[in-house]
Amino acid sequence: MYVSPCCGECYCGGGAEYNRMITTRTIQGIGGGGILNLGEIIRADLISLAERRVYQGLLGLTWSFAAGIGPPIGSALAQKASWRRLFSKSESFSYARLRQS
Repeated sequence: MYVSPCCGECYCGGGAEYNRMITTRTIQGIGGGGILNLGEIIRADLISLAERRVYQGLLGLTWSFAAGIGPPIGSALAQKASWRRLFSKSESFSYARLRQS
C-alpha cells in the first residue's frame, strides 16, 4: 500500500516538466489517501466504540495542527530551495519508512 506514495514522490522529484509533477503528485495523493483510509479501518477494528472518540479527537487535533503549520513551513522552504530539491530530501524519509514496513 505504501509503494504508491513512495514511487509518486520519487518520480516527482525527477520530473522535468510541470505536467509530470502534477501527474506524479496525483499518484502520491491516491496512495496517501489509501493509507489514511487503511488507518481508519484498523483503528475502528482495534478500538472499542467507547474509546474511539478519544482517539478520533487526538487524530483530529493532530491533523488540524499539521494543516495549520504545514503550509507556512512548506512555502518558506520552497522560497529557499527548488521543489525538486525538496522532493529529493523527502525521498530519503520515504525509503526509510518503506524499509520499516
